[in-house]
Amino acid sequence: MNVILKINAWRVAVFACFCFYGCADENATEEIIANTPVDYLQMETEIHDQINQYRISQGLVALESVGLIAVQADDHNHHMISTGEVCHHGFGLREKELGSGLGAQVVAENVGYGFQTAQGLVQAWIKSEDHKKNIEGDFDSMGIAASQNEDGLYYFTNIFVKR
Repeated sequence: MNVILKINAWRVAVFACFCFYGCADENATEEIIANTPVDYLQMETEIHDQINQYRISQGLVALESVGLIAVQADDHNHHMISTGEVCHHGFGLREKELGSGLGAQVVAENVGYGFQTAQGLVQAWIKSEDHKKNIEGDFDSMGIAASQNEDGLYYFTNIFVKR
């Protein structure tokens, strides 16, 4: 009987450790993503650099790249690719996630489709009053995603955040 009690005690201990470890691991993952430097693709790096060059030319501060924002942008690109629609669906959820994950006070986003160069995309956004307003907004960080569909056409999401 003592052997059965010991085995059951070990099962409970192992289960409790697994549960606590799993919960702690999720939180650690979110913190790592939020605070990890972004490893952008070349296209994304060029978009980031061009937006910051434009902001600096307008007397504004350059925006920091933040991993959690880039993850949200990438998730939205995959949504747009799966639906074949350039949209802002789910923006409220992204805004809420960035509010709880980063303490975002203000969130805005630009989306795009079909451009083959960063310069073409950024220039189109600058020529559009609403997109330009976001680029010139009072933000301190951003995340960018450029994703290709199966035909090689790019979808873009650029999320701006003020913390």
